[in-house]
Amino acid sequence: RQRTIPLRSVHQATLKPVTDASFRQSDPRNAASVNERSKEESVEVNKVKRLLVGMLILGAITAATAGGTFATFNAATSNSATVTTGTLLLGNTANAGVECMSTSASGAPPTATITAGNSNACSALFSANVNPTGTAQGNLTLRNEGNFNAASSTLTATACTSVINPVTVNGTAFSGDVVAAPICNFLQLVVAEVTVSNGTTLTGSGCIMGAAGGVSPVTNCQFGPIMNTLPASTALGVFNQATNRFFVVAVKFPDTADNRYQGQMAQVTLTWTINQ
Repeated sequence: RQRTIPLRSVHQATLKPVTDASFRQSDPRNAASVNERSKEESVEVNKVKRLLVGMLILGAITAATAGGTFATFNAATSNSATVTTGTLLLGNTANAGVECMSTSASGAPPTATITAGNSNACSALFSANVNPTGTAQGNLTLRNEGNFNAASSTLTATACTSVINPVTVNGTAFSGDVVAAPICNFLQLVVAEVTVSNGTTLTGSGCIMGAAGGVSPVTNCQFGPIMNTLPASTALGVFNQATNRFFVVAVKFPDTADNRYQGQMAQVTLTWTINQ
């Protein structure tokens, strides 16, 4: 036979959420388990925090140093080096005229570039028309215009050359005999260093070309040797900076010349050099 179970005899069960508190209250062992789990979670959280803080610090340092370098101690010294060269310039003044420099500045005053040769052709000492017993004289002032002393100086001379100097009359040129009686073999020459311009007292290199004795043109340096015996080179010694040196150059036409020496011209070039 079927039995009927009244509904009121059926009990309903309600599920309640279990909290940590209720879980701990239900059993002391449950409380210990919860505490242990909380500690573990706290440790893990602290680790994560430390990791995040470390990453932030590292990022800040990287950002701060991205455009530069860390400061370090250092020390440094430096030395400069400069080399300058001295200058040798020779000033040449003939007969109290304008000083002629070994490098010409005429094209670019007030500055001039020193040339490779540092050599210049200056004014003639004289260009005279002399007859027997006649003389011609030039007075020369040399000056070391550079900024250091020249260890040596020299006078060099070209060989004297005799050329015709004709006079033309009615279409005919009359001149002397430069072959049989060249004037260079007859003219007498004096080159002497003196104390002052146009002076007569020897100094320095003394009587470079001439004969000892006499008073003309320079005391103890008189006419004698002929022009074509001028030494090719003569040492003149040290030439100090900002120092003047004075020279007399003179020529004489002896009165014993015959007519073949008419209508001629003697040419010679004197070159004065200073050297470091």
